[in-house]
Amino acid sequence: MLIFHSKIGKAQTRELTHPNGVGFEVVDELVAPLYGKNHHVFVDNFFGSPTLCDHLHQNQTYLTSTVRDARKGMPRSFRQTKVQKGDMVAKQSGPVMAMKYGDRKNITLISTYGTPILEENQNSRGVAKRLPNVVNLYNKYMGGVDLADAKVQTYDPDIRSLKMWKKILTNILLRIVVNSYIIYQQNRGLRRKMSRLEFTMKLCQELVGEYRAGGQRSGPAQCIERLTARHFVDYAPDGKRGRCKVCTKKTRFMCADCDAALCVGQCFRVFHTQRYFREQ
Repeated sequence: MLIFHSKIGKAQTRELTHPNGVGFEVVDELVAPLYGKNHHVFVDNFFGSPTLCDHLHQNQTYLTSTVRDARKGMPRSFRQTKVQKGDMVAKQSGPVMAMKYGDRKNITLISTYGTPILEENQNSRGVAKRLPNVVNLYNKYMGGVDLADAKVQTYDPDIRSLKMWKKILTNILLRIVVNSYIIYQQNRGLRRKMSRLEFTMKLCQELVGEYRAGGQRSGPAQCIERLTARHFVDYAPDGKRGRCKVCTKKTRFMCADCDAALCVGQCFRVFHTQRYFREQ
């Protein structure tokens, strides 16, 4: 079972060209060593096309894919056809079956293996639902890839660069963060549940630590004992008011050991007990 998705296609260089398109070239090159063994390949709409379907079928390899309606070889009627939720339109041309199915939005699939025959299957919530065979196949083997892509894109920094290695490295790091969060959810035990955003922010804080790039160094970086030693509140010298390191309000109190202006009470306690806080 082979699965491809559009992240691979985007990583190809411009020198990689083919009369049938880059997507065709990528799949053909990677699957060629496995031709003649009746493998079943799943791809997304960046790669999928009737031309690819025919080519793989001629080499005894099945293909199931989502596809764009405007692809060369697709039924012209699919471009204007809109189907209601649960309905479908299917057409056959030789070994290639093309189907438009109405779900939350219209999706178009092609396959040399799947059929439009309705089958009962359970969705992710355990609810029984009748779906075409080809949809069940695609969801089973490609759904996890689509879900992973969606999770990665939630906090994708969208780096714009001509250097492809930066995009690839960023994508790898984002997938590591997503996998880390999944592992955390499965093994957190009695620890407080964190949202994906909270987990990501805390992870970034742990990686950055107390590093500050440029500018004046702040209280936490100057005083490494602020969380362990016993410090006491004092008046600022000469009665001068400074900005609190925690809330940024003007205050005449401070911690002399940390040389940091701090409000009496909550701010003083936060500064000496919490490693990270909003700091100006």
